[in-house]
Amino acid sequence: MRWKLIRAPSLTRKTEVPIVEDELYQYQRYRWLSKLAARYRKFRLPALIDAASEVAGSDASNCTKVLKCIEGQYNKALILSMDNGQEVVARLPNPNAGPKFYTTASEVATRQFLRDHLAIAVLRIYAWPADETNPVGAEYILEEKAAGQPLGLLWSNRPLLSLTFPRHGCIYFQSDLESRPEHPGSVPTQSPDGGSWPAFALGPLTHPRYWHGQMGRVPMNLHRGPFKNMVEYGGAVAQNEIRWAQAHAQPRMNLVPYLLQEPHGHESPNQLSHPDLHLGNIFVDPATNNITAVIDWQHAAASPVDQHPLIPQILEPTTGEGDDSLRQFYLVKLKSLNPRRWEALTGPGHKLRIKPTRLVPACWQRDDLFSLRHSLIAVVARWDDICTSSIKCPVDFTIRELQQHDEEMELVEGVSLVLRQIQEQGLLPLGGMVLCDRYEDAQRLSQHFRNQFIALGEDAKQRQVLAKIWPYS
Repeated sequence: MRWKLIRAPSLTRKTEVPIVEDELYQYQRYRWLSKLAARYRKFRLPALIDAASEVAGSDASNCTKVLKCIEGQYNKALILSMDNGQEVVARLPNPNAGPKFYTTASEVATRQFLRDHLAIAVLRIYAWPADETNPVGAEYILEEKAAGQPLGLLWSNRPLLSLTFPRHGCIYFQSDLESRPEHPGSVPTQSPDGGSWPAFALGPLTHPRYWHGQMGRVPMNLHRGPFKNMVEYGGAVAQNEIRWAQAHAQPRMNLVPYLLQEPHGHESPNQLSHPDLHLGNIFVDPATNNITAVIDWQHAAASPVDQHPLIPQILEPTTGEGDDSLRQFYLVKLKSLNPRRWEALTGPGHKLRIKPTRLVPACWQRDDLFSLRHSLIAVVARWDDICTSSIKCPVDFTIRELQQHDEEMELVEGVSLVLRQIQEQGLLPLGGMVLCDRYEDAQRLSQHFRNQFIALGEDAKQRQVLAKIWPYS
C-alpha cells in the first residue's frame, strides 16, 4: 500500500497540503535572505516506515499517511499513521543540528535520565540509531506522539535544580561513549547520596556552536567537554577558536582567567536545564491542565549556573510590554529557594564578565568579531568593577583601535537603524528569515533598500564598506 504524503498546516495555510517525497527532505518553513542554512536531510523513507511499523504493534502492516510537521531550526519531524490506528513520531536531525552521533546519543540518554531519576514527563522513545549507518541512512528517533496541546502554563524548573553534576557537559549512556573510536573524555554522573548512576556519563557538548561549520572544525580534536569548572570551559573555548583561527583566520587574545572566576567558598554547581523551554514545548491536557510532556531536549547539558539565564525563556515577554508581575514573583522565589543560583546570576558585573565567553564559540564564522571586541572593550573600561584583586588588566586597546571601533560602531548602528525601521514597517524581518511564499518579494525589497543604504556613503570608499556590512545578499 502506498502512503499518503502531506505537510502540516502553517501560518499561511489552514489545511494539510499534499507534497511529493523530495519535499520531506527539504527545509520548507522559512528561507533566508543572507544564506540558506544546512537543513536539507536525505533519508530512505521506506526504511523509516519499516522501522516505525516494527514499533507500532504486531497488527500494524502498512503506513497510511506521512505528515511532515512544521519545522524547527534543527530537526525534521514526521508523524507516521499506521493502519492499526497507531501514530509514531519520527525525528531526524538536520546537518546543522550538531555533531553526528553525539547529538542523538546525548538527547536519548538525557531523556532516559529524566524519566528514570527525576520523573519528568518526557516522551517515550521506541527506537533510536545514533549512527547513520542503518537502513534509513540517517540518525533518527522514533517516539510516541505527545498527548494534549502545547499551551502556556506556569512551569517550575525545581526538578532539574534538585541535582548537581560533577562536570559541565551533556549526558550520555556510558556504553555509547565507549563505542566511539575516538572515545571522548567522560565522567560518571553522581547521585545525591554520593553514589553514581553507572549507565550514564557526562561527555562533550553537542550544541552546534562548538562544532560550527565544516571548515576543518568538526574533525579537529578540540576540547568540547566535560569541563571541571567555568575557568576550564572559558579557556577551552578560547583555545579551540585560536587553533581554528591559526588555520582559517587571525587569532585574538582573551581574558578567561580573570573574567571567569569560581564563586568564593564553593564551586559553581553544574545543573541541568531545558535548552529551549517555551510555550510550544510544553504539552498539557486541556481538561485537567496537567503537563503531559515536555519536549525538545536536544542539546540539553549540565552546565554552571553562571551560564543559565536569570529569567527562563517561558517567562520572557513575547511583546515589548508583557506582564512583569510573574517574572518578579519568580525572582523572589529564586532568591529564597536557590540562593546560590541567585548569587551567581545577579552578582556585580556578571553579564559583563560572562558575555565575551558566550560570544567566542564560532564567532569567526558568524561574522561577529565586532560584538566580541565590543564586549572586551566594555570589560577593559570597567576592569576595576569586575576584578576585585589588584591584578592589572592584561588587555589594552590603543586610542587608534578605539577610534576604529567607534567608526565601525557608527556603521553598525546605522544599518541596525535602517533594518529596524524596515522591520517596523512590516517589509523585512530582522535576521532575514521569511516565509517561503514571501521570499521573492523579500529579495526585491532587500536589494532596493541595500542600494539606498549604499548610496548614503559620502565617497566610494565608504560606499564599499556599506556594501560589505549590509547583511543580506
